[in-house]
Amino acid sequence: WGEAIRSKHFWLLTLSHAATGTVLGTIAAHLGLLLDDRGFSLHTISAVLGMYTLTQGLVIPLAGYLADKFSLRHLASGFSAVFPIAMVVLILAHNTGMLFLFAVLWGFSWGGRNSVMSPLRSAYFGRKSFATLTGLSAVPGSISMVISPVFAGFMRDATGTYDVSFLTIGGISLLGAILFLLLGAPPAHLTPSVTSSQPAD
Repeated sequence: WGEAIRSKHFWLLTLSHAATGTVLGTIAAHLGLLLDDRGFSLHTISAVLGMYTLTQGLVIPLAGYLADKFSLRHLASGFSAVFPIAMVVLILAHNTGMLFLFAVLWGFSWGGRNSVMSPLRSAYFGRKSFATLTGLSAVPGSISMVISPVFAGFMRDATGTYDVSFLTIGGISLLGAILFLLLGAPPAHLTPSVTSSQPAD
C-alpha cells in the first residue's frame, strides 16, 4: 500500500471518489428538506425515495455485467457524469414528473458508480493490501460527504434556496467524472490476472 499511495492512480481515484461523493452526502441530508420547501407532500417525498432506491437496485446487477465487458474507468466516468445532470433536474423540479425523472437518474448514477468502484480499485492495485487501500482512499470521500451538506445548508439559510449550492456540488461531481478518465489504462502487470475478461482500457 505504501507504493500504491505514491502513484498518480491512487490519488486520481481517491479524488474522483471524493468529488463524486459530495452529491451523495448532500442529497441524503437535504432532499427531503428541499422538497418540503417546495410544498410536496410526505407521500410524494417517500415515493421519490422509493423510486431512486428501486432504480439503484435494478442498476447494480446491470453495472456488474457491464464491468466485465467494458473499460471500468469509462463506466465509472459515465455513471458519475449523470450525477450533475440529476442535480440540474432536481433544481428545475417543481412537479412530480420532474421529481421522478430525478429519482431515476439519481438511482441509475448511484447504483452504477458504486458497483464499479471496487473492481476499479482491483484493476489498478490488485488484491494485495486491497482493504487498506480502500480504507485510505475513503478518508477524503468521507470528509467531502460531511462538508458538502454543511455547505448546502449554509447556502440555503443565506440565500433562501438550494440552487447555488446544488449547482456548485454538481460541478464538483462533474470534475470527479472527468478525473476518472485521466486514470489511463490499468498497470499492465495487473491486467491479465485481474481483468482477464474485460478490456484493459
